[in-house]
Amino acid sequence: MSVGREIDIRRQLSAEDELRAIIQVNKANIIRFQVIQISTILEKPYQVVRYDCAHGKPHMDRLYKKKPLKEYMDEKLPLKKLYEMAKNDIEANYKKYRQEYIKKMRNKK
Repeated sequence: MSVGREIDIRRQLSAEDELRAIIQVNKANIIRFQVIQISTILEKPYQVVRYDCAHGKPHMDRLYKKKPLKEYMDEKLPLKKLYEMAKNDIEANYKKYRQEYIKKMRNKK
C-alpha cells in the first residue's frame, strides 16, 4: 500500500526564521503534514512552533511556552484547509513566536 509522496518546502521568513512544511500527498490530497517555524537564536536552530497531524489528531505545539502547549485543530476541516491555516499563522506571527521563545530562554537562566 502506497502512502503517497512527500513534499519538503522551506521558505525564509527572515534572516533568522524559516518556515518548513513537510506534506505527504496521495494524488491531489494531503494525507499528513507538519508546518514548523525554525528560528536561529545565538547561532543554533530551534523549533518554535509546530503544527502537525503526523501522529494523531491535527494540533499545534507552542514550543515557546514554559511548558510546551498542545492545541488541537478542528478535525472537521479538510487537511488542506488546516495546512493553509497553519502556514498562514506562522507567516503572520513568526516574529511574535520568536520573541516568546527568546523570553522563555531568558527565564530558564
